[in-house]
Amino acid sequence: MRLYADRERHLPQIDPEQRGLHLGCGAALFNLRVAAAAAGRMPIVRLLPDESDPALLAEVRLTDTGYPDEVLARLHPAIPRRHTCRRMIHDDDLPATVRETLCDAALREGSRLVFPDPLYVRLILQLVRDVESGEAPAPGAPSREHDFGAVPVVHGRIRAPFGDRPRIALLGTVHNRPVDWLTAGQALERILLQSAQDGLVASLAFQPFEWPGLRWAEDDPTSAVKHIHMVLHLGYGPQGYPTPRRPVAEMLEIA
Repeated sequence: MRLYADRERHLPQIDPEQRGLHLGCGAALFNLRVAAAAAGRMPIVRLLPDESDPALLAEVRLTDTGYPDEVLARLHPAIPRRHTCRRMIHDDDLPATVRETLCDAALREGSRLVFPDPLYVRLILQLVRDVESGEAPAPGAPSREHDFGAVPVVHGRIRAPFGDRPRIALLGTVHNRPVDWLTAGQALERILLQSAQDGLVASLAFQPFEWPGLRWAEDDPTSAVKHIHMVLHLGYGPQGYPTPRRPVAEMLEIA
């Protein structure tokens, strides 16, 4: 199986480097791995296998040899249940065991998940709010995505307001190459599925670090993460709703 990026669906204004595109495809790749494990198959994955074709993001070979990853297989029921939360996430603290499980999920995929201290959380939230305020669509224009922070209400858009003590986590990698974005995308989906399995909900933002002028904030002095790819707001609250998906016939081509 070959996973290709759909360049026609790239959003250059909010994703100029195509990092978000790679993150999303990496998440889809992880779901494929989970589905394969649940079906008793062993997925062998090669990322960016052809230097001459950057749109070819991964090749996956499913085998019947060896033992399927039971840890991955247990995440399979969470795939249809995991939805982004666009409502209030409560400020209840996350138990240490839950945080450790999520951090371990990131490490298993070659990434790092860190929970920064309150001072850095305030900096991150301000960056998110500044960026989203600058991206607010013109009146009557369709919304691109939900609000991560406290910005003016836009008609037709559901907001996800913060409480006083939001539980923010940062997902990052040591390097900042396309292969690292794919790695981080797989880690992101593993974290989200594990969160859903543990009864958590999440909302996401990656735009604050897509502008070079904001890159200075990537280096959190309290963590070992070099490049931040996603800001996650994690906690307890109402489950999110499904969003429309493209038909399978538009996504899958069988040769």
